[in-house]
Parts: sequence; C-alpha cells; structure tokens
Amino acid sequence: MSRKRWTLLLALGLVTGAVFWIAAHPELLTPYFARLATRHLLRDSEGDLRIGSFSGNVLTGLQLYDVTLSLQGERGAAVDVGIDTLSVDYRFSELLQSPLRLRRVVVSGADCRARRGGAPEPAAKIRPGSPFTLPRFRIDDLDVYGSSMTVSGPQGRIEETLDGVRWRGTVKADTSLTLVCQRGDLRWESRDSMIRDLRGLLTVDSRRIDARHISFVLNDHAVTASGHRTHDGDLSLRIAADGISTYEIEELIDTTLGFSAAGGTRMQLSTRADSLWLDISFQGEFEGYDLEGMQGTCLLADDVLAWDRLEGRINGAWFSVSGTFDLHDARDVSFQLRGDVSDVDLARGLVPDLALPETDGWGWLNLWRRDGTDQTRVSGWLREGHLAGVPFDSVHVSLEGDGAGVTFHSLELRHAAQTAHLTGYADTSGAFLGRLEILAGDLATLPRAWPVPTLQGALQVSGTLSGQDPVYDFEGVAAIASCEIGPVRIDDVRADLSVENILGAPEVSAELAGRSLRCAGVELGSFTTGGVATSQAAVLHHFRSQHGDTTLSFRGQVEYGPDGASYYLPRLEFMLEGNSWQLADAVRFRTGDGFFRLEQASLVSDWGALHGFAVWDEPGDNLDGEVVLDHVDLDLVNSFLTAGASLNGELTATLSLGGTPYEPLLGLEARLDDCVLPLATIDSLTVAALFYDDNLDIRSLDLHSDFGRVEVSGLVSHSGVDPEEFWPGAELVLHLDITDGDWAFIDQFGIPSLDRIAGTFDGSLDLGGTTYRPVIAGGITSTPFDVHWLHLDELRGSLGYADGQLTLGGLRGHRGNLALTGRIEVPLELDLHTEPVSPLDGPFYMRVSIPRDSDLTDLARICNAFVETGGRGGLDLVVSGKAEHPYYSGSVEARGASCVIRGLSEVYRDISCDGSWQGDVLTLTDIRGHEGERGVLAGSGTMTFAGLELEGFDVRLSADRFLVASIPELRALVRSDEVALTSVKVGPDSLIVPRFTGNLEVIEARYVGDFSEQPSLSDPRVGTVAPDWLADLNLRAPRSSGRIVNRTMELDLGGDVRLVRDLDGMYLRGTMAIDRGHLPVFNNDFKVTRGNLDFSQEVGVIPTIDMTAETSVRLPASDGGTRRLEKIWVEVTGSAMTPVVDFSSESGYARSNIERMLLGLSPHATDTQTNSAIRQGTMAAGFNLLEREVAAELDLVDTFDIESGRVREDGTTQTLIGVGKYIGRDLYVKFAQAVTDQDREVLVEYQI
Repeated sequence: MSRKRWTLLLALGLVTGAVFWIAAHPELLTPYFARLATRHLLRDSEGDLRIGSFSGNVLTGLQLYDVTLSLQGERGAAVDVGIDTLSVDYRFSELLQSPLRLRRVVVSGADCRARRGGAPEPAAKIRPGSPFTLPRFRIDDLDVYGSSMTVSGPQGRIEETLDGVRWRGTVKADTSLTLVCQRGDLRWESRDSMIRDLRGLLTVDSRRIDARHISFVLNDHAVTASGHRTHDGDLSLRIAADGISTYEIEELIDTTLGFSAAGGTRMQLSTRADSLWLDISFQGEFEGYDLEGMQGTCLLADDVLAWDRLEGRINGAWFSVSGTFDLHDARDVSFQLRGDVSDVDLARGLVPDLALPETDGWGWLNLWRRDGTDQTRVSGWLREGHLAGVPFDSVHVSLEGDGAGVTFHSLELRHAAQTAHLTGYADTSGAFLGRLEILAGDLATLPRAWPVPTLQGALQVSGTLSGQDPVYDFEGVAAIASCEIGPVRIDDVRADLSVENILGAPEVSAELAGRSLRCAGVELGSFTTGGVATSQAAVLHHFRSQHGDTTLSFRGQVEYGPDGASYYLPRLEFMLEGNSWQLADAVRFRTGDGFFRLEQASLVSDWGALHGFAVWDEPGDNLDGEVVLDHVDLDLVNSFLTAGASLNGELTATLSLGGTPYEPLLGLEARLDDCVLPLATIDSLTVAALFYDDNLDIRSLDLHSDFGRVEVSGLVSHSGVDPEEFWPGAELVLHLDITDGDWAFIDQFGIPSLDRIAGTFDGSLDLGGTTYRPVIAGGITSTPFDVHWLHLDELRGSLGYADGQLTLGGLRGHRGNLALTGRIEVPLELDLHTEPVSPLDGPFYMRVSIPRDSDLTDLARICNAFVETGGRGGLDLVVSGKAEHPYYSGSVEARGASCVIRGLSEVYRDISCDGSWQGDVLTLTDIRGHEGERGVLAGSGTMTFAGLELEGFDVRLSADRFLVASIPELRALVRSDEVALTSVKVGPDSLIVPRFTGNLEVIEARYVGDFSEQPSLSDPRVGTVAPDWLADLNLRAPRSSGRIVNRTMELDLGGDVRLVRDLDGMYLRGTMAIDRGHLPVFNNDFKVTRGNLDFSQEVGVIPTIDMTAETSVRLPASDGGTRRLEKIWVEVTGSAMTPVVDFSSESGYARSNIERMLLGLSPHATDTQTNSAIRQGTMAAGFNLLEREVAAELDLVDTFDIESGRVREDGTTQTLIGVGKYIGRDLYVKFAQAVTDQDREVLVEYQI
C-alpha cells in the first residue's frame, strides 16, 4: 500500500474520531452554537442568546438546556428569558432559510422577565410600534408549560405577574408577530384573574396588537373577544361574557369603567386617550339593581359616564332612559336617569333602603342618586297602574330620600273622578307621619275590582296617616254627598273616622250623621249611627233615623268565625207609613258554608205580623222551619226589595219547611187580596201547593182579577236543579179554567195581528210542555168578540198553542142572525218567562165564511163601515202569508142589499154586486142599485188591504136622480156619467173616509138654510181634522133648477159652481144667476128683476149678492080720497150675511119715507096712524132680513125675540115671535104673535 493512501486513511480516521469525540462532548460546541444562533436570529436586534448545553442530532433536532435570551430595546426596555429545557425539532436546511423555520418547539420551565422602556425625551421623535425589533422565524408547533412572566416598569417595580403559563400554538415572526393559540392557561396574579382554555389569533405589528376569535374562561366565566389595541394605548374591543363582573373586566383590560356590575354581557368598547365608548347589552346586577335585557350606549370621559340610550328592565320596571354617572370620586358616585318607564314597582328597591308601597303603571321618571351622601330623589308620573293596591289613571310623585328616611313632597293619585293626595315623612325604621286627602267626585267610578257595592255620590276625606311600618293608622273626617248604595240614598253625611292598621287588619270606628236617608224609595229622613268593625266582628252601637213621624232604630252585632258568622239583633223598631213594627224578642241567627239557622223570631204590628224560624243545614242534611205572615200589607215590603221590584196587597200565608236541603219538602197556603200589578189587578189569589221530589204540586190556585177568573191545578216538575233554577225549563202538566176572561189582557201586549181585541170569554185549557216551550190545548167561548173591524155577539172554538203558533180553530160566531165560521192561526213566541211577541215574519192564517144568501141586516153591527144594512149575501175569505203582510183570496156577493154609509145620509137600496179577492185587492164588479125614491146607480171598484187593515178603495159609479142628503138644509137630485169615490186618510188616527170627485148635473135642488146662521160643529161646512167625507165636485145647474127658500128670499137659480170639502171646511166657487124670485118685506112682495149670487168672494158657502127687486104700494090720500100706487125698488148687495140694502121710489121719496110706506103708513110722519095700521105693520110673523133693516131705521122697535115652549091652556106648547118698544122712561110695551097659521093668539105685555 502506498504511503499516499495511508496518509489519507489516517486523516479520515482522525477526523472521524474527532467527530465522535465532539459528539460525545457537545458542551464543547455550545458557545459556538449560541453565537451562530444569535447572529442568525438576532442579527437586527441588540440581544444575546446563551445555551448551557444541548443534546440531540444537529441536523434534525436538539434539546437545549439552561437557555438564556436577552433583548435590549429603546429607552432601557429589556427582556430576559430563562428556559430550563428547550426542545427544538427542525430540518437543517430550513434553519438556513429566511425566515427560519422550526417544526416543533417545547419550552419547559420558562421564566420571562420584561422591563418597559422609559418615557421619551420631550423633544425626541417618537417612533410608532414595538420597542423591539423582532427576529424572523416560524414555529409550527410551540408548546410552553410550567412557565411564568413578570413585567416591571422603567424603575424596576413589578407591574404584571403571570404564573402557571401553559400555551400551545403556532408562532410566526417577520415584520409582525402572529400567535395562533390552540389552548392556553395562566394565572394572571397581578390582575387577580385566572384564564383557562384560551384560544384564538393574536397579531402584533409595529402599530398595534390584534386579537381575533379569542375565547377563554375567565374566573369560571366564558368570555369571547375580538379587537385591537395600539401601542399608544387606544383600544377597540368586542366582548361577550356570561356571569362576569366589571371588576374582572377592569382587571383584564387595565381600564377603570367606573361602575359596579355583574352578569351576562355583550359589549363593544373602545378607548381613545382618556375616553371610553361602550355599546352594551347586559343582564345581571348593576350598582345594586337587578337588570334584565338592558341595552345601551355610553361614553366615559373626564370621569363622567354619559348614557345616550339605556333600555331594559331595572328591578322589574321597564326603562327607556338617558342619563349620566359622575365617577370623579369612586366613593361618591352619583347618577341621574330620565326617561319613559312602565311596570314600575317602587316596592322592589328602585329607591334603595326605603320601604315603599307596591306600584304599577307606565309614564316618565326622573331618578337621581348619590352614594356618598346616600341621597335619592324620585319624581315623575305614571298612568294606568296601581299604588298599594289602589288603581289609578295617573299618579304624580315627588319624593326625596337620604340615610335618615324619605320625604313625600307630593304623591297625587287620580282615578276617574277620584283624587288622593299624600304628603309626609318616613324614616328608615318605617315610622311615617303624613297628611292624606281624598276627593271622589263620583263614587260610581270607583274601581270595579274593589269589594264594595255599586255607589253613587261624592266623597271628601281628610286626615292624618301615621304609624310604624307595616302598621299605619288614620284619623280624620269624611263627608259624602248624594250617596246611593243599592236601594239606599243619602243626600249628605258626615263621619268621624278612626282606622287602625289600615294596611293590615284594619279596625274601623265611625260616628256618622246625615240627612235625607231614603231606602227603596221610603223617606227615612235624618239619621245618626256609630259602630266598630274589624275582620273578626262588627258592632253597631246605635242607629236612628227620623222623617216626620217615621222612625227607625236598631242595634246589633256580628262575629265572624271559621265556620261562619253569628248575628245578634237585640232591638229593631220602626214606624213606616203609619205602621209600627218591632221585634217581639231579640233575634239570633247564624250563617256559614251551606248553613243558616234563625231562631224563633216575631215581627209584630197592629197592621200584621210575621213569625217564623228556619234551619238550612247541608252538613247535617236537615231542613226545618215555618214562616207565617198574618194579614201583612205588602206595600211595606217594597222598602226591602231591589230596585224595580214592587209588591202590594194584603197577604196571609203559611210556608212550612221539611225534608233535607237536597230533598226539600215545602208546603204553602196563601191568600193575596187587592194586588195591583203592571199587567193586571188581582182582586184575590188563593194558593195551596206542595213542593217535593223536584215537583211543585199545585193543589189549587184561584185567581180573581180585572181580566177575569183563572183556576189552576196540576204539576210543575224539574229534576236535578237547584231551587233558584227550578222554574226555567220546568215541565208543566196543568189544567186551567177561565171564567169571564177579558181579551183586553192580550191587547196590552200590542200584537199587530190581534190589534184592538176585546170581549169576554170562558175557557178550559190544558197547559203542557215546558216553561220555555209551552203547549196549550182547550176550548173557549167569547161573548162578545171584537178584533180589528170584526165585531161578534158570540164566538166559540178551540184554542191551541204549540211551536210558535197560536190557533183558534173550529170558530163559529154570530152577530144577531148573521152567522160566520172561521179559523185563525197567529205566529206567537210564547214562554212563561217573558212577554209574548208576535214575529212579523211568522205565518198567519185566517178564514172567515158567511153562508150565501145570509140576512145582512146585522152586518152594520159586525163592521164599522155602515150605520144600517139589509138584504142578503155571502162571504168566503182566506187571509194568509207573513203576519207583517198577509194576502187575501176569496169572494163576496150581495143581492137586494141596502145600507147607509157611516157619516153620510144617503140611503142605498136594492144593491147587488159581486166581489173577488186576490192579493191585497178586493175587486167589486156589476154594482147596481137604487138611492132615494127613484135614483139609480151602477159601477165597479176596488178595495185595497194592507195586512188586516183597509188601506183604501176606489169606486166609480154612474148615477141618475141621485138624492144628495148629506149636506144640511140641502136636498138635490143629480145625475152623472161617472162619480169617483176614493179613500183618503184623515186625522191623527189616519181614518179612512170617502172623497167624491166628478161632474154632476143638478136636476133639482132646494136649499132652505139661512146664510146668516152659524153652523154647528158637526156641520160639514165647518173645518175639522177628521171629516166624515170629502168632495171636489163640479156642479152644472140648468136655468131655474136650483132654489133658495127661506124667510128672507125665494130665488130660482142656475149656473156652474165647484163644491169642495176638505179639512178646512166646505166652500163653493162660481156664480149662479137669479132667474126669478121675490123678497117679502112686511106685507109687501118684491119681485126680483135682476141678480146673481157670486160664491168666489166669500169663505165657505156664503155668496156675495147683487140683486134688484121692485114692488108697488098703495098710499092713502092725504085728504081721505082715493089711494094711489107708488113703485118702490130695493137693491141688495154685499155678503149674504151682512147685506147692504138700498130703497128708492118713483116719486123720489127719501128712504125714511119709503120705509114708512112699506109698513103701510103714510110717507109723512105727521099723518095720523090708525091702530090697525100699527098692528098690521108690527104683528107680521117675525121680521126677515129686510124687515129688520126697516125696523131699525125707523126706530120702530127696541127688542125682537122668539119665545119657545110656551104652554097653552090645553097643555100644548107654542112658539111666539115678539117685538117690544120703550115708551118714555118707565113704560115698556111688547107684542107677540104665534108663528103658525093655526096659532092666532096674541100676547100683549107691558111693564111699568
């Protein structure tokens, strides 16, 4: 082997040996390895890395022991890390890369000590970022355990201490440091915090520290967080935590929040310089308050926490407020909150350390609190809530509390018309002294939930409220005006009140005095009363009222126990409406659950007595008792009945009780006399009945009333119900006998289909079914029977009711000799609880039949349309359909009939016609008949019905020689081709009357009336709201067909006029010419030469006259020779009632001379008058119109009279017409003559 080869082998062996030796002694290379790592990892930093020793494979991984890392930063900042064991797993090639990569690093027993750098010089330029320059490396898996960390300030004072650090994750350092924590645990000793299960991402760069998806458990509270913090101290953080406190958060973030809270929270906070902004959602405890669902935003700056918005529940109350917290002094924090509130309960500690009453409601609140001085102020208002159990519409409060107590400046409560105002002071021991005033303007508006009866009136209360919580007493006075409690009414009352323990078990003492006390309408007058009441007992010491001679006085007491109440009434006496009643002995009774016992009691009076005892014992299964009423006037009971109930009459009764409460046996024997009820007046009522086994056995019931007599017997049953529910729905098996029943009882219910029903009936009926659905069957006989327009002497038939239908079947009736048959079915909702009602949409049926060829003489008595009837005829009528508007079918006929229509005077005879009903209309055909002596008529028409009422008619007739007789003092024969008779409703009752229209030709007419006479009230010429007939007729009178004949004139007339009669009366319009006539004036006959009557100028039928007449009189010769004739004219003008009369003569005599000539005297007053002439002029049979005109002008007579009823010597009577004249002062002469031609007696009287 060559020398060269041996040399190479020797060198290789030496190297190999050296390597193995070094490998066996690695500590020899540790300094070199540490310098290599320092240069490579810390080449840009001022630091030093020292390694005590290491082991392992240099190419794949080493275990380093006693590793020390020192870093120097700016302004004295330094980090020293000592590690017991550092295990590194890597790939050698990755160590040579930049950044350096380590696959896994395990750090055990690391102790990190860091010192912050000092403050920069004032003029020095500040570089943002970390004070250290980070090396460039990456660790895929870093596991640190058993380590600690200490951070101190520039002066070396320890500020932060972390112990028990366990951390595992990924680390990357380049321009920034990125830590991905898979799990971490540590004890933050300096922050008094324990962090477990730390996870998340942390990034540190030259500007800030970013934390993302950080989650951990802080002191057993789960926390999640994200955010960042700059190296200058600005912070932005989102935190969610459950059960965490502000202390823990302050310790964690090293920032003082300034308030105390603990609970679940979700918050976002940010800090900048010295300010903190917070958006928080919180549920838990805050400054001693329980918060639920609180959300809000606030800003902390200059030690003031300002809440822009804060919503949620505080101690159960809902708040939506804003406010501020003053945090300048942590031991003297103050805050003020204002805003809307609801569900406010002051008893739940909204005002700390003060016992306040329970409240509720919504409104506005201003709350101020200062911890240092323990002061609290509350003001605001609430609506629609309650205060200490008292509901209110609104309450206004202003109170102030401190460590000593609370001052109620004002607490005013309003509910409807009530107002309560409280002022006072309560100390912390619960002692209270204050003033309470209550004003209730309307007691009817008291809260419905209060256990008080319905009240009316006004109340005013004032007094002192004092006591020690929870016992408070009230002393004061009350005044009540217009008070009403059920049947009791009081105009005004004043009370002195004393209430002990008003909020606990109150004891009320009261003395009352009032006036105008009324009980159920009975006036009791002024009163006084007083007593004491507690929840265990009540004592009424006295009560006395007086109104005139009516007095009431009593006293008593009651004790309440677990089994019920015991009452003791030692005295009761009252004088009521002249009747004195009093207890014979003291009365005791007890009440309880299912129990009532009344000892023997007697209430006696000179006007009746009440005796009785009673036992109702459900636990003992016993019922016993007896009540006896002895001639008791029921009017006296009305004072004790509820409003609306009323009794009267005299009652004698015995009610006996037996059996058990569940199977009672009751017996009743009673008699009631002279009882007036709304539907009937009871003359007498006797009852004998038993109640047993859910049956009311009516042995006898005999009722006598103003509507007849009813006798009842039978059984009423209703099983399985309480006594108060017995009658509704009970089964009926009753028999009724009715004697002298009056249909007017039904008429008062106003059933349209039975309108104006009247008459007296007897019947025998069976009543079955139930009280809700009764069934009636039986028979009745009515004498008479009247309904609507139907009037019968007697009606017999069956009566039944079932399922809403009242049936009158098999009806047979008559009026005189006119018989009819029929059936009536009426819809009727009938039960024995309410008044009957006839539904308008129910089915109605009525059938009425009059046999053909029946005598119609009594038809005028059956219906209202005629005064007299006659002839023969028949009827078959069916009315059916809805009761509101049934329809007609059937036929009617008349043969040889006669009638006089009510309100008219015309007599119709020999009338025949046929009629048929269809729907609402009766059509009359082939009407023929006679009127008057020789008048004939013919025509047709219709009559229309609405339900059972005649709605109207329209008949058209032709007539010849028709005698008009309905106008007084006028008789006229007329003819017409068509006269219409149509119906018109007049008057307040809408009576149907005929209205005549058409054109009439006057054949002959005669009027005998005097136009100056006043018509009577029944005269058709007088206006009325309900005339018997109306007319609007055009009359054509040929020449001389009309005559006016009376004592003043006899005229033959002709012309055309219109006759109208309406509600204002009768009037004529038109002009009639006087064809001929004469006017008698004394013994002179003036013949009409010209004239007419104008009916268009006056009201009514009074014409305006324009007429001239002439006559000749014979004048006596002045020398006793031959008489000569003198022609005289008279002209009558103006109204026929007050005509103007002018005389003239051919010789031109003056009027006074003409008037003397008409009396048969000489025209000259100096001429001698003979006695015969005077008698002839003055003894005419009464003066007519013209004669009175002459007599007045001549001053011939002073009086004119008619004396009727004068008795002759033969016993008959006569009528005299007389004229009288005063002659001188003391002499009066009267002449009288009978008015008939047969009476020739002349009476001459004179008086001196």
